[in-house]
Amino acid sequence: MGKRNDLSEFDKGQIVMARRLGQSISKAAALVGCSRSAVVSIYQRCSKEGTVVNRRQRHGRPRFIDARGERRLARVVRSNRRATVAQTAQEVNAGSDRKVSEYTVHRSLLSMELHSCRPVRVPMLTPVHHRKSQQFLMASFLSSSHHYAVVASLTNLKLAEVMALPHVAFKREDC
Repeated sequence: MGKRNDLSEFDKGQIVMARRLGQSISKAAALVGCSRSAVVSIYQRCSKEGTVVNRRQRHGRPRFIDARGERRLARVVRSNRRATVAQTAQEVNAGSDRKVSEYTVHRSLLSMELHSCRPVRVPMLTPVHHRKSQQFLMASFLSSSHHYAVVASLTNLKLAEVMALPHVAFKREDC
């Protein structure tokens, strides 16, 4: 016979209340749909520990930052949104007896979906970049002669400069 799933917290609460109201073990088991031994063990655990919370352990190493630590970390981040991970780790470590590494703080922030708010920086265009982009515009848009006026007005070039470009061939009456 295989192992059954754990009872939900609601079912455990029903068992405890049924027993406290004076129902028999068999009636409490029939109410929830579990074995009589489960009813006995759940009621004993409740009377000894005062709770019916599931005590099953997770597999693997216990988490260094638990749910309470994550709430504290979120509070620290909300207090200073522009702080780096290193500064946040320092602030978390200042108020705690357990020291947390920057990498652990970073992983916890990512799992909590608290990502960086800083925009991606774009390098400023130098005069060389600006001139090359103008040349590209001129080469692409001036391939047909009727676009030269639009491009010339956009790039602040004089008509003589546009006509002096070697790859542009148009008549003077197009002006």
